[in-house]
Amino acid sequence: MHTLRRIQAWTAARVVQGAHRLDDLITELCYDTRALAHPQAALFVGLRGASRSGSRFAADAYAQGVRAFLLDAPPAPAIPGDACVLVADDTLDALQKIGGGVRDGYGGPVVG
Repeated sequence: MHTLRRIQAWTAARVVQGAHRLDDLITELCYDTRALAHPQAALFVGLRGASRSGSRFAADAYAQGVRAFLLDAPPAPAIPGDACVLVADDTLDALQKIGGGVRDGYGGPVVG
C-alpha cells in the first residue's frame, strides 16, 4: 500500500490534474478494466500496445470507480477533476519503477 505521492516520486510522472489526491492510498495496480477488484484504491496504468494505447480505456476505468491514473498522455476525452492523472512518457517503464520502489522498500526475507 503506497500513496500516489510516493508512486509519482518513483516514476517522475507529471501531475496533470488532481494533486489534491496525492495522499490517497493505492492498493491495486490495474491495466485491464475487466480485472478491477477494488477500483476506489486502484491505479489504472494505460500501457501502450503495438497498435493502441491503454489510455483509451481510462474513461471506462473512471466509470467503474477508479480515481487514480498513470497514462502516457493527458486523457481525451478528459477525466473529471475529482481524479488524479499522472503522465509518464513510457508507462511500462513507470510500472517497472513502481515495482522497483516496492521491492526496495520490502524489509522481509527474500527467498530464491
